[in-house]
Amino acid sequence: MSWRDDCEALAKVLKKRLYLSQAAVGIRLLNESEEKENPSFLEKVRRPGKGLPEMVLTCQAMAMVRLYGWQVMVTRESLDCPTGLITLGWVEMSPAYRNGDLAVTPYNQTKEARARRMEEVPALPLGSVSSLVAGPVGRIGFEPHVVVVYCSPAQAMRLVQAALFYKGGAIRSSSTGAQGCSQYITKVVKKGEARYIVPGNGDRIFGHVEEGQMSFSFPGELIGQMAEAIELSHKGGQVYPVPSYVKAELKVPGAYSEATRHLRKYSREKAESQKGS
Repeated sequence: MSWRDDCEALAKVLKKRLYLSQAAVGIRLLNESEEKENPSFLEKVRRPGKGLPEMVLTCQAMAMVRLYGWQVMVTRESLDCPTGLITLGWVEMSPAYRNGDLAVTPYNQTKEARARRMEEVPALPLGSVSSLVAGPVGRIGFEPHVVVVYCSPAQAMRLVQAALFYKGGAIRSSSTGAQGCSQYITKVVKKGEARYIVPGNGDRIFGHVEEGQMSFSFPGELIGQMAEAIELSHKGGQVYPVPSYVKAELKVPGAYSEATRHLRKYSREKAESQKGS
């Protein structure tokens, strides 16, 4: 199967088996030479200032894909987010930023704690990415490097199960409660592994990630495998929605049992007295 077939298969199985209400996001990182070639798929991509606001955040672009079904581009010039700029290799992390001298939320955090948090921000090689394009995975005209799925924790469970269907083991992830794009894009690209993410404030404010949502991200080369594994693990008994087991005999509070015995006894004695009269 081609990558297009794999993308379409993934979009279908996500809707069929996970009942996703929002599109999974396919992301491609263009280098300078690829962007200069002006590939044909860029004709359908909205760009900053051309179908999009002049300034577009990565998490905001993800929301445009998920909620509007748009194909969008984010560039170095359009991004007003320190984490986004650093993690995509568009600026270098300065000593002042790395050491926690620049206040970012939470503003009342100690400099030392903030510096340790900055150690967790991964970065792609400086200048290796010219722009980022993203679109609904089932309708994109480009082969994605990363796929990000926004979902409920139960749906994320199914994605974890699918990611482990062929290889077993466990998926290990980490979270700072912030810096989402560095987790669902850069860490996945650098490590080549799937991971689950707890979106931070930026994703929820600017990216409209809902309170009950998290995200799951995996490399583009796993798209076909993930589509197959979702279906196969479903057939193997790992299903969504997870059925509740309600056939067990329940133990009610003691007071309920006592009241039940009282009412049964009362009804029985009353019926017996009526028979004898």
